Amino acid sequence: MSDLENWLRLWQDAVLSAFGGQRVRFLGIQGSRARGEARPGSDIDAVLILDELRFEDVGRYAAAADALPERELLCGFLGGWRELERWPRGELWQFCLDTRPVLGSLEPIAAQLTRGDIRESALTCAGAVYHGCVHARLHALDEGTLGELMKTAFFALRAIHALEAGEALRTRAELAGHLDGVERDIALGTLPGTAEERAAALFNWSAAALRSL
Repeated sequence: MSDLENWLRLWQDAVLSAFGGQRVRFLGIQGSRARGEARPGSDIDAVLILDELRFEDVGRYAAAADALPERELLCGFLGGWRELERWPRGELWQFCLDTRPVLGSLEPIAAQLTRGDIRESALTCAGAVYHGCVHARLHALDEGTLGELMKTAFFALRAIHALEAGEALRTRAELAGHLDGVERDIALGTLPGTAEERAAALFNWSAAALRSL
């Protein structure tokens, strides 16, 4: 996409036209586009939080989005504010960190999160990598799976760094500047070797992380 900011303006106009300003609590963008790491064809991870999400709102949102350019790339999160407040707090920490506001703020939710929630995020992500490496080796060790495991490991490293250094870094480049060796390669998504060697490196790293957290 050549102009993310223009797309976001079109998206915001479409959402406000569909739901009105009273119902829209928050609009944001997350993922690689929010971090400035997008590649051609990357998903557009858009976040829409309404006062309350009714099932018919999903269809209304889909209809509003159909007129947008590059509609096929649109994904992300659609939900209600009160439901988001009750979300598993380890996931919520990553969600708030990874989301760039377009309209409104997640600060009332983010302010409630604790160091224990950050640790839970690190454990959940490291555990997902650990299990995913084993499952992939048993069933389907392919580049797509490895890419997802690498991304989850990056999320785990963000949380671990926040626990150890007291700062929350959003991008791969920011985080990699504080790491070295295998952890730096994981953060940047540049682990060398064959698929099996990379899966082994991710497995060994995640096992060590789980033991130390």
